Order: sequence, then structure tokens, then C-alpha cells
Amino acid sequence: MSERAESVAETLVQLLLHEWGVDMPVEQAELVTLSGAHYRPDFLWQKQKLILEVDAEVKYSGAYGDPTEVIQAEHRRQRELEHAG
Repeated sequence: MSERAESVAETLVQLLLHEWGVDMPVEQAELVTLSGAHYRPDFLWQKQKLILEVDAEVKYSGAYGDPTEVIQAEHRRQRELEHAG
């Protein structure tokens, strides 16, 4: 459905959003937090300041590094994005 989708799950979410009549978000938009960190949320509704992430179990399986470190990085990212508004 989109060349920006990075997984089958993201494509399925796009299909559901379309089916439900939801305004389509920006995919993989680059955001820079106040600390200077760069993040690319899966879906972003800028006006509403809303992010949707689509993660699967594989993210915490060890395929992307130590699961504890992956979870800690995810929490740090969440806090930075919330602080940035």
C-alpha cells in the first residue's frame, strides 16, 4: 500500500485506517526532540500530536539486541517524544 511501510503489520494498519475512514497519517516522519535525538514514528498525525507505533513480538525477541536494552531505549524514546509535545 505504501513504499514507506517497513513491515507487513504497518501495511495492515494502513488498510484498517483507510477502511475506518481515519485521516491518513504521515509515515516514517522524522522528529527531532529537544535533546537532539532523531526518531521516525511509524505513523504521525502532526496536527493532533499523535503517534502510532506498530511493533511485533520480534522487537523484544533478541533479534534487535538485548530485550532489556530495547525496552529501556523504547521508554527513553517515549519520554523524549512526550516531553517534546
